Amino acid sequence: MGLEIHETVGVIITNPEKNLFYFQQKDETYWIKQFRMKYCLFSGQIETGEEEDFALKRELIEELNEEVPKLIYAGSHKIFDCFYEGLLEKNAKFTLYESILSTNELVRISQFPIKEGKCGSLIKKENIFRQEFMSDQNKTLKKYFKVNNINCFN
Repeated sequence: MGLEIHETVGVIITNPEKNLFYFQQKDETYWIKQFRMKYCLFSGQIETGEEEDFALKRELIEELNEEVPKLIYAGSHKIFDCFYEGLLEKNAKFTLYESILSTNELVRISQFPIKEGKCGSLIKKENIFRQEFMSDQNKTLKKYFKVNNINCFN
């Protein structure tokens, strides 16, 4: 018998030029010690019977304040699924959405506090892989940049 499948959904939030991104930073009390203070996408588990897009909307409402979830969700569309073996003793399916907001909107939403984690942070594309991301998120980001033919090292 194989490992249980853990289904999650998340969103990469960027501007039309895809040179500025909005991420969540976990705090020092995050339940998985090795991921404390690391960056990640706004994401979460898909609950039993939930559709992916509904799970994304629910997670955004749980993690962000004010009108931010509505703005991000309205601009989102599904990009791809990733599969990870043995992540935290489970196999995982991660469904990635993308939300494209204007640079002004990104700056504006970054001013709001978040409900989960230490903070939301704007990171320029060339600085993304200089940050410490949760290990699975790093793989997802690399695939996202490859699929979109984005060079993030310039």
